[in-house]
Amino acid sequence: MTQDSLTAAAAPAAADDRTAPSSLWPERSFGIVLLLLCATPLYTFLDRANTGLAGQSAAAQAAGYYDLMWSGLLLVAPIGVGAGYFTRSVDLGAFVRHATAGVMRMDAQQWALLLAFVTSTLTTLFTLTVMAGRPYHIDAIAQLLHARFWAEGSFAGPLANGAFWTVHNAIFTSNGWVSQYPPGHVAVLALAALTGLPWIAGPLMAGVLVYASTRMAEQLVDRAVARLGSALLAVSPFVVCLSGAFMNHVTAAAFLAVAGFLLSRETAGRAAMLGAGLAFGFAFATRPLVALVLGAVLVLGLPFVTGRGVPAVRRALTSSVWVAIGAALPFAALLAYNAHFFGSPFTFGYDAALGPAGTLGFGTDPWGNRYDLAAAIGYTSADVLALGVHLLETPLPPLLLLSAALLTMRSPMRGARLLIAMVAAVLMANLFYWHHGMYMGPRMLFESAPAWLLLLSAAFVQLWRRIPAASTAAFSFPNAFIGVTVVSILLGVAAFAPPRAFGYTPPEPADDVVNDAEKPAIVFVHENWRTRLAMRLAAAGMRLDSIETALRQNTTCDVQRYTDVRESNPAAVAAITDLLSLAPRAVDLPPVVEMKPGVRIVGGAETVSAGACAAEVRSDFAGVQDLASLLVYGGVPGGRSHGVLFVRDLGPARNRALLEAEPARRPYALVTTDQGRRVLLDYGAAMQALWRDSTALEASSIGRATGGWAR
Repeated sequence: MTQDSLTAAAAPAAADDRTAPSSLWPERSFGIVLLLLCATPLYTFLDRANTGLAGQSAAAQAAGYYDLMWSGLLLVAPIGVGAGYFTRSVDLGAFVRHATAGVMRMDAQQWALLLAFVTSTLTTLFTLTVMAGRPYHIDAIAQLLHARFWAEGSFAGPLANGAFWTVHNAIFTSNGWVSQYPPGHVAVLALAALTGLPWIAGPLMAGVLVYASTRMAEQLVDRAVARLGSALLAVSPFVVCLSGAFMNHVTAAAFLAVAGFLLSRETAGRAAMLGAGLAFGFAFATRPLVALVLGAVLVLGLPFVTGRGVPAVRRALTSSVWVAIGAALPFAALLAYNAHFFGSPFTFGYDAALGPAGTLGFGTDPWGNRYDLAAAIGYTSADVLALGVHLLETPLPPLLLLSAALLTMRSPMRGARLLIAMVAAVLMANLFYWHHGMYMGPRMLFESAPAWLLLLSAAFVQLWRRIPAASTAAFSFPNAFIGVTVVSILLGVAAFAPPRAFGYTPPEPADDVVNDAEKPAIVFVHENWRTRLAMRLAAAGMRLDSIETALRQNTTCDVQRYTDVRESNPAAVAAITDLLSLAPRAVDLPPVVEMKPGVRIVGGAETVSAGACAAEVRSDFAGVQDLASLLVYGGVPGGRSHGVLFVRDLGPARNRALLEAEPARRPYALVTTDQGRRVLLDYGAAMQALWRDSTALEASSIGRATGGWAR
C-alpha cells in the first residue's frame, strides 16, 4: 500500500491541494497562536507579586510542563530515527491500514457503543480503585453533599448548626444551605445517589460523552480522522480521570456532545433541534459559560460543515430558533432556582458566594490578585501547556504537532474550522475568567477535549500527507512518523498515564471509622483552626470572598475575636468590622507561621500565647483532619440515616448544642496519633486530649453534654 493510496483512503473528502493559500488563514492563524502558547514561556507573565499565590503556583506548574514538552521531543527523536532506519524496507502504512481495516468497516453505531463501553469501564476502574468511589476535590464534595440532600427529599440543607458540617464553596441562604454551583450536575449526582451508588454518575456521563462525540465526529470529519480521534478520546487519561472525580465538567461535556450530535445529522428535524436545545439548556444549568460559547459555535457553525451560502444561513437561523425553544425549560428552571435561593433569577451561586469581583472580565479577583491581560495570557499559556501533557500523556507533544500541521497545511480539511472555532471559543471565554483550575489538568478546557482530539487526529493525517512519499534506500520518513506516533500513544496511555492516575489517590478512607462506631453515632472531626473559623463565619452569613480575605490579611487570633463577637452579638458586628483588614490585596500580607508541622497561623507566636487563641492553636497540636472528604461516608445533617454522622469539632462548649440536638447518637471524635494514624476515641477522652488547655473545658460539662456517653 503506497502512501498516496493510504492518504486517499484517510481523507477522501479533503479539498484539492491547489486551494489558494489565502483561504487557509483560519488554520494558519490558530496555528501561530498555538505555537506561541506552547513554544514560548508566556506563562512567566504570572510570576508577578500582584498575581498572587495562585498565579505564581500556576507559573511554577507551567514551567514543569514546558520542560516536559521539550524533553518529550528528545525522548521520541531516537524512536523516530530507529523506526525510519530499521524498518526502511517495510511499508508500515500498509500494516497500519490492514490492522485498522476492521475498525474502518465497523458500523458507526457499533463503534460508538464500543468506545463508550471502554471509557465507562476505564472511568469505573479509576473511580473505584484510585478515588475509592468518593470525591476528594472540594468542588465535587460540595456538589455531592448538596445532591445527597436532594436524594433525601430536600432541595437544600438545614440552617441549624451549620458551622458543624458546612464546607467551602457552599452558601447559607434564607432558604437553606446550597453549594455555589448551578444545579445541573447536582441533579445528576442526586439521581446516582438514589441508586446507592453515587460514583456511577461519572462513568455514565463519560460514556454518554464518548458515544455522542463519536457519532458527531462521523458527521463532521472524514472517517479515518473521526475513528482515530474518537479512539483517542475514549482512552484519554484527562477524560477518564476527571470524569471519575465527581466533577461537573463531564456532565456539561456530555450534554453538549448530545446536543452537537443531534444537530450534526443532516436529517435533523425540529424534534432533534428541540432535543438539542434541551441538552444545551441542561449544560447551561451545569456550567453556564462554556455551554454558552460552545453552544453558539455548534448551532451557528454546524450547518456550514455540510452546506454553503443561503441554505446554510437559513438552517443556522432555523436551528437557533428551535434550540432556543428547547432550552427554555431548563433555562426557566435555572432562573427559578436562582430566584429562590439567591434573590434574583440572574444571580448565580458564584455571585452570591464571591460578590462582584467574581464576575467575568479584567480587574481584581475576589482574593485581591490582579487579573489583567498579561495574567490572562499567562494563565492561557499554562492551560495549553498542561493540556498538551494531560490530554494523552504522550512524550510527543500533541499540541506542537497540531501547530505544525496547521502551519504546513496546503488544503482545508473537512470540519477542521468548526473544531478550531470550538477550541478557540473556550480559550477566549476563559481568557476573561479569572479562575483557571488545574485539578487533574486544565479542567476549564475539559468540555473542548473532544474537539482538541479530533483536531489532533486531523493533524496526524495532514502531516502524513506532507511527508515525502518516497523513502531513500537508507531511511523511511513515513515509517519514522508512524513509529513516533504509535509508540508515543502507547507509552502515554499504557505507561505514563497510570502513575499519574494513582497519584490522585486521596487520603486513607474512613470505612474503618464507620465500622468501628456503635450506631447511631456522631463523630467529631478536628480540623485546623483557620478552617473552623472560616466555617463559623460562613454559617454566620459572611460572604466567602470576605472570609478568605479576613483569614489572609489578619492575624488568626484577631479573626477569632471577630468571629466570637459575630456569633454572640450580631448587632455589634458593624462596630468591630473596621478592626479587620477586609479590602482584598495580593501583596504585603502578614506572615504565615508554622507552629508545628501542619499547624499554621497568620501572625507571630506571641498572638496566641494566652486565652482562647492559645487553646485553639494548641488543640491542633494533637493532629488535624479534613472533614470535607469524610462527609460522604456518613449521613447528611437532618437526614434519615441512622448510621454515622461526621461533624466538625468546634470545642467542648460549642459542641454541646449539637450533642443536645442529636441525643440518640453516641458521640466519638477522630484524632491523629503521633505516628499519623487516625483513631476513633470516645468523645470525653478525645476532648480531654484535644482541649485540655481550654478554660471552657470541664469534665462535668462534657458529661452533661454527652448525656452520659462520656467515660
